[in-house]
Formats: sequence, C-alpha cells, structure tokens
Amino acid sequence: AVVSTQSTGNECGWKIIPSHNQYYDWERIHTDGSTSNHYITVQGHGGHAHKAQITSPHMPAVRLGCKIKFRYQMSGHDASTLVLYLQMHGIKTRAWSVSGDQGEDWVDAEVKVRSGFSWIATFEATLGNG
Repeated sequence: AVVSTQSTGNECGWKIIPSHNQYYDWERIHTDGSTSNHYITVQGHGGHAHKAQITSPHMPAVRLGCKIKFRYQMSGHDASTLVLYLQMHGIKTRAWSVSGDQGEDWVDAEVKVRSGFSWIATFEATLGNG
C-alpha cells in the first residue's frame, strides 16, 4: 500500500514526527532526478495498524481564510486512512480524511482554514488492518 502527498520545492518547515516503527515513517522521493519535484510517501505491508505523521510549522492566524492544497494517492488493500488534523488554540480537530483504496491516480484535495489563532496542520497516515 502507498499513501502519498505530492509537492514541489522544499517542505517549507514541515517536519516528520518520528514513529516507534522505522518501517512506517514518511520518506521523500524525487520524481524526476531533480530536487524540485518530489513527494512524501509512507508504505506498509499488512499486519497491525501503524501511523506516520508529518506536521507543519506554526502558521499565522487567518481570519479571512486560506486553503491547504495537496495531492494524494492511496492504493492497495492495506491503504487504510489519511487524515488532516488542524490544531488551533490547543484544540486538535479532524479537518479532512479519506479511507481505503482510492486507486492509482493522484487526487487533488483542499481544506479551507479560518482561525483567529495560529494553527498547526498534521497529516497522519494509518496503514495496515489494526
């Protein structure tokens, strides 16, 4: 199973939160041999559920709103769940999620953010059948 988010350029301060299982952390893959096009992926192979997280830096308050735009690809029978959490003023909420095999194609997604407080976004991929 593969759960991926795609981006260009650098990670702009996003950080991988180390997991206790070295086989289920996010990995940066270059798509064309250059350093400008890459995606972040986490792969799993059956067994118990394992989680991998990548988190943004603190983002400024956005009273008028902004969008988190990303692409994802989830395939295989072990592709469980991809969740985007937003943490604002110490409260973490699920802003978006998708579960199960979504096919081999990349899918565009976006989440609107409005907050009078600074915020943090966290992608969490759960793989396996825990």
